[in-house]
Amino acid sequence: MKTTKQSIYNLNISILNDDEKVIGSYFYHLSKSYVIHKFSYNKGVFNLELTGTIENKPTPVELRLWEFLKGTHPVESHIWRGFSKQEQASWLTVIRLYSAPHLSSKRDERGEIYTIEGEYISDFTTFFIALGEAINGPGGYYGFSLDSISDCLCGGFGALGPFTIHWKNAHYFLERFEEEWDQEERCYGFSPQQYFMDLLTILVSGMLP
Repeated sequence: MKTTKQSIYNLNISILNDDEKVIGSYFYHLSKSYVIHKFSYNKGVFNLELTGTIENKPTPVELRLWEFLKGTHPVESHIWRGFSKQEQASWLTVIRLYSAPHLSSKRDERGEIYTIEGEYISDFTTFFIALGEAINGPGGYYGFSLDSISDCLCGGFGALGPFTIHWKNAHYFLERFEEEWDQEERCYGFSPQQYFMDLLTILVSGMLP
């Protein structure tokens, strides 16, 4: 940067694991670009302050959940099932960011059968968590919304159609969620019934060859 006089526009603040490897990052938008000119620094070590904002600032819950992914021990299956709803929502955000450095080297599989455990799925958040884990292992990601799962089905996220999702004990989700339709509609701001049907339509069309 000193020799080429490059400008700094934006940054990624990385999360490192215990081996100091990048396992995720948050986008940091600078309030103004910074140019290092030939005579604007002293030779040797100097301090540089960059002011900006994190568009999706990590919550205290997210920062705590990163600890599950930073260690050298593998993440356990269904570690999220005992989390509160807030923690589960944060976990979905964390694994989305966690997946980015790993997916570039992962080959898309075809023709596989993925099993998700219906007894652990109580809402759309836990469905997406369970689906990501079924396809890409504990801490795995495969969408967090209708738009994002459509993107995943296009490739680059571990699985391409044709493949099969075996949703064991799906009645757990349907029974639990049906009891909370009105409450969830206020929470989501849309009809959960329609969302569920749209989700199935996207999955079925995306899993076919």
